Amino acid sequence: MQQLDILKCLIARGAKINDHDSLGNSPLHVAVKEIWHDGVRELLQRGASPNEMSQPPHNISGMTRETPLHTAVKVGDKISTSLLLKYQPDLNIRDGSNQTVFHLAASKRNLLILKELLTDVNLLAYMKKLDKDGHSIYHAVLPKTSDTHNERQTLKMIQCIYTFHKNLDQANILGETPLIRACHLGLSNVVKFFIDNGADPTHVTQQRQSAIHMACISGNSGTLQHLLNTGRVGHLVSSIDNYGNHPFYYATENSSLECCKLLLGNGERLANVYRGEVSNCKLVIKYLPSAMQLFRDLFNSSIKLSNKPKHHPDYSISFDYSCLMTSEKAKVQCSIISEMAGTPLETLIKHPLIESFLYIKWCRIRGVFYLKVFQYFIYLMIHTVFIMMTFGPEAKDWSDDEFSLMMFRIFHAIFFVIIALPETVVTLANLKKNLAHWETYIKVAALTSSVVVVCTVSDKIVDDVTQNKEDARLFPKRMFASLSIVLGWIELMMLFGRFPTLGAYILMVTKVGKSIFKFLFAFLSVLIGFTLSFHVLFQRLPIFADFNLSFVKVLMMLKGEISYSQFVDQEGSPFHLYPQVLMSVFLFLITIIMSNVLVGLAVKGVPDLKRHGKIKRLIKQSSYLVAFERLLASTYKIKIFPRRLQLLLSSRLTIDSVITIFPNKEFRKHKYMRTLPEENISEAITLGSCEEPEDYPEEEDDNVVEQLKSFQIKYSSDRRTQSNKINDLSEMCADIKKQLADLSQQIQVQIQQSQNLYNQLTQKHSE
Repeated sequence: MQQLDILKCLIARGAKINDHDSLGNSPLHVAVKEIWHDGVRELLQRGASPNEMSQPPHNISGMTRETPLHTAVKVGDKISTSLLLKYQPDLNIRDGSNQTVFHLAASKRNLLILKELLTDVNLLAYMKKLDKDGHSIYHAVLPKTSDTHNERQTLKMIQCIYTFHKNLDQANILGETPLIRACHLGLSNVVKFFIDNGADPTHVTQQRQSAIHMACISGNSGTLQHLLNTGRVGHLVSSIDNYGNHPFYYATENSSLECCKLLLGNGERLANVYRGEVSNCKLVIKYLPSAMQLFRDLFNSSIKLSNKPKHHPDYSISFDYSCLMTSEKAKVQCSIISEMAGTPLETLIKHPLIESFLYIKWCRIRGVFYLKVFQYFIYLMIHTVFIMMTFGPEAKDWSDDEFSLMMFRIFHAIFFVIIALPETVVTLANLKKNLAHWETYIKVAALTSSVVVVCTVSDKIVDDVTQNKEDARLFPKRMFASLSIVLGWIELMMLFGRFPTLGAYILMVTKVGKSIFKFLFAFLSVLIGFTLSFHVLFQRLPIFADFNLSFVKVLMMLKGEISYSQFVDQEGSPFHLYPQVLMSVFLFLITIIMSNVLVGLAVKGVPDLKRHGKIKRLIKQSSYLVAFERLLASTYKIKIFPRRLQLLLSSRLTIDSVITIFPNKEFRKHKYMRTLPEENISEAITLGSCEEPEDYPEEEDDNVVEQLKSFQIKYSSDRRTQSNKINDLSEMCADIKKQLADLSQQIQVQIQQSQNLYNQLTQKHSE
């Protein structure tokens, strides 16, 4: 009712001024809650204690023990707060939630009341005891959840607190300093204020999480930038917390592209591997929707062009390969490229940074690869000679020459171990990834079948193939021999696929082969239907007497090998109308339409096929480099492995993290500058970022020679570039012309066959 006269009368008649009602509130608590300033003033003057704690019943939830000053701060009443402060209450008293009035005012974001509290004459004494439970007033003003919309108000309150309380590194019970809490909330302006005023950015929590971790968890790049600008947190960029995660993991998990860029620009590497053998590259591909933009920007920024004129003799291009390498020298350096294979990022493998990196690494290791190819070729030749001597027209009886058989087996076993042992180590080192490639199965099948053939032959191979050609059937050993020969030479072709000059063409064939296989699989039901139909109709023809033979014949007929006269001769006259209609349908649907579609699949997009073939060739090269690096890493675990050989192989894999070339100089001192392809240099100039330009003085007359030299270099470079483009265009036109000629010839043959079939059908119908 707020009747001041009645209150004075009750007090005059001896009413107890500090008694509590049924809810545990004293009269002063009630007056403060009702915002009755006259009542608050009267009660204080009559001796009401500003430190009296309320006593709420235990059976009522939502109420906590608190002083009248806590109540005034909670309701936001500045006048009641001022009245209570005049009677010097104990500001260190904590309510039932363990909060002082300072914490409460900070959490309520009431700047006016907080300033009123901070003007207390005993503030310094209170502040010394304020952090005894580890929860400072700075923690109180920072919310538990992100509140960037009210960041300006939060910053004002922190600035006000800092005027009286400058301890910014007080950690709470979780080990969080105010700076770490602000980073977790993504309050970049607050973080900047803390850092500018001496807050320690290197502090870590009890979970070993630093401010860097928290900034990446919030995904706020501005906060992370402020931390990195201190120059004191470089060792924390790759630190691991108790959950096994590092800052880059949190940045990718929260899809923060800018945070990822900042970390990569300050010591983090895409190739670095953390828990579970998961690299940063895999994290980017898995979590970051804008992974393509991140990789492209990173690679482009790693190519630096000098600030001299483009055609100046000292014009240089610097390739910084550190973003492709790991921080540890003993780790695999090319893993990032193999991880990009088979993902939407695969097209970036042709980026000049990656292509030049692979080229240089390949130049360092290609001698070892050529030795491997030579070893496999010798092994394949030994196996081929053995197969031809055993299963050829003049089969050898090995029981009469056991010494030669033993020598074949010994040499075969020696080369098999030399080839299979490194391959086994490499395959097991990255089993999951290798099992996803069909080439692994070809390699295993080729080596296994060759061993089976060599180990099982002991005498002369005599079967129905050599004795009775009318009733031919394959002997099991002969089948294995045939399979081992085919798979062995296919594997040799795949090894050639890693050669820079041959790889693109071989991989183009595999690309076209996959497309044609998918096409045939899509129409497999139609081919099976015609196979069964011809098998039923033309059983008197030997070629259609069996389903397997019928299916092979249908595939031959798909390319135009119909031999219509054989049907008429074998079936006799008259040739019924239904077989004629069926043959006509097969001719137009399969022989003409499907055959032309197959030709179109084979010849379409030749430039795109070349580009795709080049990418696949680079992937093959990177896979071999990764395999070699993994094999080298495994040698460190073998104590008996020669140390000098280990150092030699390791030196072959080591290249400088930064390489600078001078494309306008005729004689390049560095071997990489001499061998780097011109196409790669041109793309690097297009995509690279220039350094800060210098102010060049006006050219004087005595510099005419220098200008003419620069012009000559420009003219020679442009002429070479245009000449290469013209040669490529001419080669492309020649390929297209040849393909069109082949296609035209096939169409003419099919038209002639169709015309002959039509004439025969017309003649038969007239008869």
